[in-house]
Amino acid sequence: MAVLSFIFAGQPRLFSATLSSAAGSVSPGSSVSLPISLSSSGSQVVGLEWQIGYAAGDFSSISVSIGPAATAASKTLTCAASGAGQYTCVLGGLNQNAIGDGVVATAVLTAGNTSSAPSSAVLITSPSAAGANGGEIAITAGGSTVTFAADTVSGAGQWQGLGGALAGRAVVGRNSDGRLEAFARGADNALWHMWQQSAGGSWSGWASLGGVITSNPAVASNASGGLDVFAVGSDNALWHTWQSSPGSANWSGWSSLGGYITSDPCAATNPDGRLEVFVRGGDGAVWHAWQTVAGGSWSNWSWLGGNFTGRPVVLRNAAGLLEAFIVNSTDQSLWYGGQDGRGGWTGWTSLGGVIVGTPAVTLDSAGNIEAFVIGGDRALWNNSQNSSGGWSGWNSMGGIISANPAVALNSDGRLEAFVRGSDLAVWHTWQTVAGGSWSGWSSLGGVVSEEPTGAIDADGRLEVFDRGGDNALWHFAQVAPGVW
Repeated sequence: MAVLSFIFAGQPRLFSATLSSAAGSVSPGSSVSLPISLSSSGSQVVGLEWQIGYAAGDFSSISVSIGPAATAASKTLTCAASGAGQYTCVLGGLNQNAIGDGVVATAVLTAGNTSSAPSSAVLITSPSAAGANGGEIAITAGGSTVTFAADTVSGAGQWQGLGGALAGRAVVGRNSDGRLEAFARGADNALWHMWQQSAGGSWSGWASLGGVITSNPAVASNASGGLDVFAVGSDNALWHTWQSSPGSANWSGWSSLGGYITSDPCAATNPDGRLEVFVRGGDGAVWHAWQTVAGGSWSNWSWLGGNFTGRPVVLRNAAGLLEAFIVNSTDQSLWYGGQDGRGGWTGWTSLGGVIVGTPAVTLDSAGNIEAFVIGGDRALWNNSQNSSGGWSGWNSMGGIISANPAVALNSDGRLEAFVRGSDLAVWHTWQTVAGGSWSGWSSLGGVVSEEPTGAIDADGRLEVFDRGGDNALWHFAQVAPGVW
C-alpha cells in the first residue's frame, strides 16, 4: 500500500489517497482488484483526475469502476486508454458535493499468462484535484506492487498456461514419436499449432499453419504416422493440411475436399491406414469421404442420411470398423451407425435419451463402446455396450454440466470423464477399477470457456486441455499415471 499526499494550493493542509491490492498476488489469467482510496483530511475535494500506469506485457486488460465514496457524492467516472500501459480516469460531476473519504474507484487488472518478473508495479501518475471553489489542489501519487503467483489458475495447483489467442476449442494429436501436438483456430481464423519438444516434455510456442477456417479442427494420424488436420473453410468446404513426414515441423499447403459443411468435422483412421472424415451437411444428414488407398487420393462425398444436429463423433470399434454417433434433430436422442464389414454402412439406430450438445464416445478396457452425453437435466449420462453388442440404457452420473464432455482411457484401463461445470471449472469422475463403478465428482479448478479435451502422454499420464477465460490454452497433467 502506498500513500498519496495531496496539498491545497496556498494552504498547508495534508491530503492522502491510497492505491492498494486487497490480494497480495494474482494467478496468470486471473484478475486482481486495486481499490483507489482518497483521504482528504476534511477538505472539500469535488473532482479528481489521474492516470494508471502498468506494464502492458504483464497485464492483458484493465477496467475501472466507480467506488462507494464517489457514488455517495453522485459523481461520474469516465476512463479511457491513453497509450500502451496508460489508462486515464476523470471523476467529476455537475454538482459541487465533496467526494467522501474512502474508495473512490476500483481498478481491475487481468494478469497475462506469463511474466518475466515475480511482481509488477501499478502506479498512479499525473494526478490532479479540484476544490469546492474550483481551484486546483496540489496532489502527489504513488502506487502498489502486484505479485504474481506460480503458473496456476484459480489455485488449482497444476494448471499451466500455454498462451495463444484461441477462437474455439483445441484438439490434440499424438506424433509417431509420442509427442503431443495441439491445434486450434486462432483469433485471426487461421489454424495454429504447438507441440511438445520431446515426448512428455515442455511445449513450443504457437505457430501458424495459415488458412481461413470457420470451424474447430479435427486431427487424425495417417498411414505413415503423420498428422492430418481438417477444418471447414470460409467457402463451407472441408480443407486439410498434413505433415510432410511423421513428426515433421513442415506441413503441406491447404487442400480442399469440397462439400458444403455445417458442422465441425470428425476424422478417423481405418485399420488399413486410410483416413475417413465425417461431417453434417447443409441438409442435416451425415456425409463422409475417404482416401481410396492409404496416403492416396480422396473419394467424392457420400451421403449417410439422417436429420441431425451438432457434429458427428466417430470411433473404431473392437472389430476395426468405424461407428458414428450424432444427435437427432427431431427428438434430441442419440443415434449411431457404422461400417457393416462388407464395404457399406448400416442404417441409423436410436439409443434414445434427450441429449444436449455433442456426445463423447470411447472403447473401454474390454473393447466395448461407452457413450457419454449431457442430458436435458444438465447431468452427465452414460450408455454402455455389452459383450453381445447390446446396450445398457442410460444411467445418470450426476453433475451440472455446461459444455460437451470428454472421455479418456487411463494407462491402467480405467475410463475418466471430464466436463465443464456450472462454475466454469473442469470437473472429472473416473472408474475406480477398469470396467468398474465410478467415483464421485471432483474439481480440477480453473476457469474455462470450452469443452475439455483429453490426451495421454507417452509415459501414460493423462492431460486435459481447455481454453481459459483469457482465450489462451491451458493444460493440467497427471503427476504420475492415474494420479492427479
